[in-house]
Amino acid sequence: MSDGFASNNVRSLLASQFLSSFGMYLSTPYIAAYLVGVLHASYVEAGIYAGLAMASYSLSSPIVGRIIDGVLVKWVFLISTACSTLPFILMILFPDLRAFYISALFLGVGRAAYTNAMNVCASIAQQESGSQSIFSAKYAALNAGAVVAPIISSHAFASVSGAFSWTIIFTVTSNFLLYKFGGLRRTQRKDYEKKYSDGHVLMKMKRIYIIICGMFLLSICISQMTTLFPFKIMSELPNWKEVYSKFFLFNAITVIVTQFILSKIPSFLRVRVCVYIAPVLLSSCFLIFGFFNYNTTYYIAIILMSLGEAIIVPCCQSWISDFAPAGTAGRLFGIYSLSQAGSSVGPILFGYIASLTSPSSAIISLSVVPFGIFIFLLNVYRSADMHGSTMNKVACARVEKG
Repeated sequence: MSDGFASNNVRSLLASQFLSSFGMYLSTPYIAAYLVGVLHASYVEAGIYAGLAMASYSLSSPIVGRIIDGVLVKWVFLISTACSTLPFILMILFPDLRAFYISALFLGVGRAAYTNAMNVCASIAQQESGSQSIFSAKYAALNAGAVVAPIISSHAFASVSGAFSWTIIFTVTSNFLLYKFGGLRRTQRKDYEKKYSDGHVLMKMKRIYIIICGMFLLSICISQMTTLFPFKIMSELPNWKEVYSKFFLFNAITVIVTQFILSKIPSFLRVRVCVYIAPVLLSSCFLIFGFFNYNTTYYIAIILMSLGEAIIVPCCQSWISDFAPAGTAGRLFGIYSLSQAGSSVGPILFGYIASLTSPSSAIISLSVVPFGIFIFLLNVYRSADMHGSTMNKVACARVEKG
């Protein structure tokens, strides 16, 4: 595995992911506080801001992926830089609700451009290095930024404009480091073939659809961290703010530690953990959270959810990298991003169930969702073509050497 991280290109890739995540989570608390505290936006209006950003991200991802697979790859970096920095300039110069809504649309496009370019870069790094830990390391870097940023932002910035200005600096730097990554800068022109039309990719890559279905269900599960989970602890614990504030810290730290542990596990075993164990961890999380009302059990449940998330997400991204024909990774990762729609469907669907019953009952009912994730992952794992994938080739090579 160490050989996979020896390249300066890969180090630039991971540094870019960390700075991008750091910049995003640096500004997130200030955006929420500014919307509610300064602009006096209602919770519904604040929710519209988040919804616009997510909708823009999901809808623009396939388009951006199509650009990455073509001959205009360099434009992705310009789109990402412009759409990720302009919103903060708008919010500094025009502090009103309409400017924030427009900014949300731009941020969604910028995030889609950066995320898909990053995934394609990681795919190239995985293929060139032969390491199956690239996506795990990338996911750990993302969560490291999520841990450090809130701690620094709460002490380092006295004003919203200061936080936004530094977010712009970190965003530009992260995009520059990503541009330095040689694999994507050389573009996919040599691999891009007309026979891989959009229709061909969509029809032939059925395994991608299965992965998207599984990740859609995972998004439904993870989205409950910001909806049903706080609703339940608000009704059960007097110190709910203290407990809930630690959820995301536990989540990020668990993800980082899990990625380190997974990097030490052989690829073939890591895949089996993803298919057979991760869904059980997720289901156990909902059962514990639904049936018990203690601080300790809530923390255990969050750790279990974080473990499941940390195992499944990088594994599925690695699968897409393995399955993608040459010159199609951008489109496939763009289509994969549509699975994030579960983050919108989950709160609405299970929020409705909670309104008919109770938050505890709705959370307990969520324990069946990971079974669907297991079915989809098992289908991919057992697919005949998977035995020829890079993942299994690397695994088999390691077994032979061992």
